[in-house]
Amino acid sequence: MDKSSLYHVEYDFEKNDEQVFQKPKDELFDLGSLGYFDKENIIIVGSCNDLVCLTTKNDNYLCGHVYVCNPITQECTQLPGLVPNNKDYKDAGYGSNLYGFGYLHSSDEYKVVRISYKVDPNIGAIFQGEIHVNTLGDGRGWRYREEIITNQLHCSEQQGIFVDGALYWKSSTGLDIGVFDLTDEKLYMLHPPPRARSEWGHFKMVALGGQLCFFQATTYHSSNIWLLEKRKGTYGNCSSPIWIEGASHYKKEGF
Repeated sequence: MDKSSLYHVEYDFEKNDEQVFQKPKDELFDLGSLGYFDKENIIIVGSCNDLVCLTTKNDNYLCGHVYVCNPITQECTQLPGLVPNNKDYKDAGYGSNLYGFGYLHSSDEYKVVRISYKVDPNIGAIFQGEIHVNTLGDGRGWRYREEIITNQLHCSEQQGIFVDGALYWKSSTGLDIGVFDLTDEKLYMLHPPPRARSEWGHFKMVALGGQLCFFQATTYHSSNIWLLEKRKGTYGNCSSPIWIEGASHYKKEGF
């Protein structure tokens, strides 16, 4: 997508990786025509079935209002914001807003999760975080779920990774993972793979084949990959997470 339009690419998982380099086909949705975005820095929070959740980036870790769009019908709904105008978050004392979007098959519900941090004006540091959930179509709007004690998520990537009924955010240090379970609507902190905590590297999380994939680039030429084993029930009643290590990748010089 560019700053104001959504495009789509057809991808066949049975074919080779050359599809990754293909150009987008048709413009699905001119977001600028709605009047919401103007030429804002638009971020895709996530997508489930026919719906796409979007937000706008106002500062390094500070996102603005959140929107849910259907590119097929070209409908878009703005969810109620914390402040009246999209540009007022920083002036209102917010230091970061994180969003996640997911779908629960068990209850046939779409949920948007917002993690918002405020800044103490006296010291200029994050001091308070809250989690709210908006279940689309239930008429209750944003529901307060809990206060966040840790500030480790405030510098995370703005988009939560949706996998297996939960949303995942990598902490600012990469040494912990915040998990919000959409079933019991609680936040849990998980440790990444043990070896990843002991080695330097750039960390990245993605959804891969219905599982959470933890990617670590240890050097320019090598990387490690782990998959989080699928769970049963919520994180509140399951044992410690089990990471399955995939094949490490090493790229030789000249290749």
